[in-house]
Amino acid sequence: MKNLRIILILILFIPLQKVNAQHGDMGLSVSVNYNLTTDAKLFLQPKASDPILAYLHTPLEDIWGFSVNLRYAIFDEIFIGINAGYIKETFSTADFGIAGPTILEIVSAEEGFEIIPVEFDVFYLFPFSNNDFKFYIGAGAGAYFGNHIRNFSDVSSETIEQPFSVGVHVLTGIEYMIFDNISARFEMKFRDPEIEMKNRYTKLEFEYEGRNYRINNEIFHSKVNIDGTIFQLGIAFHI
Repeated sequence: MKNLRIILILILFIPLQKVNAQHGDMGLSVSVNYNLTTDAKLFLQPKASDPILAYLHTPLEDIWGFSVNLRYAIFDEIFIGINAGYIKETFSTADFGIAGPTILEIVSAEEGFEIIPVEFDVFYLFPFSNNDFKFYIGAGAGAYFGNHIRNFSDVSSETIEQPFSVGVHVLTGIEYMIFDNISARFEMKFRDPEIEMKNRYTKLEFEYEGRNYRINNEIFHSKVNIDGTIFQLGIAFHI
């Protein structure tokens, strides 16, 4: 890391002197952000032996969420950060099939997922940044924790097992200093993690339209692929 800093100073000596003066002593910041994920996919049969069935998915768009970000300047031009967020999306379907011992019953159901991403980042501040506007790029890796949402009649699902899901991402952003210790941030992030989940129903018997049914399979698998662009708008407080 010391060698990297020396190389950056040699290459960007004059611009970095300008950046050094611009940042002062504000090395730590905390931001609260509102996020929009443009696209995601929900796979309801990812373990199916038929590859066509395994690839069938429900596309989802414009998924809102929020996040909290902590950043620290290890050098004037290099920052490290940790980001934790929450994403939830559900939709209604009128043709969900439940397999019972002797019949396939079609019911109305709510499907969806919730994801908690925990991501670690490294940021580089461009030397043409000034006192008002900061321009940066970044990259990092994250761990993703998911829960499948399925509700019908008085039955719901819960995720009981999830393989460790990791992913990498890149981002770019701009920060505007509103006051000396408060700024507005806008970011674009690109990531493509896949979160696999093993789920089970909370109960196996239910009543639907006056008839009683029993679910044949207690366990089911699902997968979420968050492959869209993330637009993030937030307010940061500099300490």
